[in-house]
Amino acid sequence: MSLNIKRFLKVSKCPSCSRKMLYNHDAFSCSYCNNIFSFNVDGIPIFFNRSDSVKSLDKYEDKLFVDRYAGLLAYGYLNYERGQMESLHRTVSEFILSTVISNDVECILDVGCGPGRALHTCGKHLKNSFIVGVDLSEAMLKVAKKILLCDEKVHFNLTPQGFSNSELQGFNYNNIFLIQGNAEKLPLKENSFDMVISVNLIDRTDNPLFCVKSICSVLKPGGFFIFSSPLNWQNKDHWTIYPDKGSVCKLFKDCGLQIIEFFDGLIYREALDYRGSYSDFNTIFIKAIKV
Repeated sequence: MSLNIKRFLKVSKCPSCSRKMLYNHDAFSCSYCNNIFSFNVDGIPIFFNRSDSVKSLDKYEDKLFVDRYAGLLAYGYLNYERGQMESLHRTVSEFILSTVISNDVECILDVGCGPGRALHTCGKHLKNSFIVGVDLSEAMLKVAKKILLCDEKVHFNLTPQGFSNSELQGFNYNNIFLIQGNAEKLPLKENSFDMVISVNLIDRTDNPLFCVKSICSVLKPGGFFIFSSPLNWQNKDHWTIYPDKGSVCKLFKDCGLQIIEFFDGLIYREALDYRGSYSDFNTIFIKAIKV
């Protein structure tokens, strides 16, 4: 059993019954309800099964979309020396690193980690921390594993956007553990993480309230929540429930989070093609603490 699996067992729970998890024969299992959570072919443990038909409708499972997201939007500054997307990523990094300067951060969770840009910041600078990344998309986690946990070159097909194909040298971090799961029902123990990060996830979830409650539950008292979102709700009903930034701040407070830093108006710019077309997203940032 690897060190990271041992570390994960200390912070994990069964997502079905919340009881203790065990590990044997290359799978996690519940000590109470006997549910088994196997690893997929890419070596990622699956805690929220989805059918192939459901995954086929999810753009985050599409390889071309994932290649664009990872190779251009998340790591494009390395591949093409383009910094238009960096306003978001550098701000997230600054929020993370400025927090750990004066606080002991042993366990970190990135919810909706995607291809792992925030995990990269943590793995590079916080080598003594144990870092867990969770995402619903197996395709995103597959590329995140190649980038973060391997030392081989990762290739991205960006020809549909007019770019030449790119490659990125894997970082081979040894303190990151990736899992597939649902942000609204995390397979993680209450009060187990010193910091939780969530970058541009909440407006993609089915239930933002359940998502924030789940995140708050796994934070230790006094733990930090680093959050960003353009609030570009994908569910039309959420535009009515959360019509402005004030409603999101109230959601945080209702879930037991005290906001200690907040700003709005950061422009996250997504590159669309080689010619320089972009989509701009007006993004809010929040740093909160669990009270």
